[in-house]
Amino acid sequence: MDDKRWDIYPLGFDLMSPNRVVAAAYAYTGEKPIYLGTWSIDSKGEQTRLVTFTEKNIPISMNGFKIIKDGTIVPDILKLEEQQVKNYEKAEEKRKKAEDKAEVKKMTDEHKANLKELREQYNKYKKEYKYQDRINGSTSLNDSVEKYQDEKIIRDLKEEEKQDNQKIKELEKEGRDIEKELKNLEKEYQKIQSETSN
Repeated sequence: MDDKRWDIYPLGFDLMSPNRVVAAAYAYTGEKPIYLGTWSIDSKGEQTRLVTFTEKNIPISMNGFKIIKDGTIVPDILKLEEQQVKNYEKAEEKRKKAEDKAEVKKMTDEHKANLKELREQYNKYKKEYKYQDRINGSTSLNDSVEKYQDEKIIRDLKEEEKQDNQKIKELEKEGRDIEKELKNLEKEYQKIQSETSN
């Protein structure tokens, strides 16, 4: 009930129980109100009872107190609050969609990374299999295994040499870039010196 709105219309004091106030309750829907029954509340506001779910004439006492204003809310404020709730719900829905989208993207990226790793492993094993398949030897002497191991050592050495050469090229390029930067700094320094001497 905390999430719902309702309107209460006091009818007066109960004729049979003078210490109880009778009120009709209606659900606030923004359109046609829905009848929630007639209720009675004791004068201290501590105990509430359902009188009837159907709209009937309830015996109301003719004397009592008239409530001029107590806990009333201006309809414009209700409409504003309702609009704020709608805006909040829309923002929450939008945020949830963004979270879901981010989660799907994360899962997709993880899947792509796993797939890439599996392909790399597959290609590595496939390459090894091709090398093993090319080696001819007898199974009785087990010389094919020895040949494969010898060839693998040679291949690994070549791969290391290739990586070393690549690293050397990168370092040489880095060295050339540093030399170029130093020359530029030297020219800049000489230019500053000639300007200060003049």
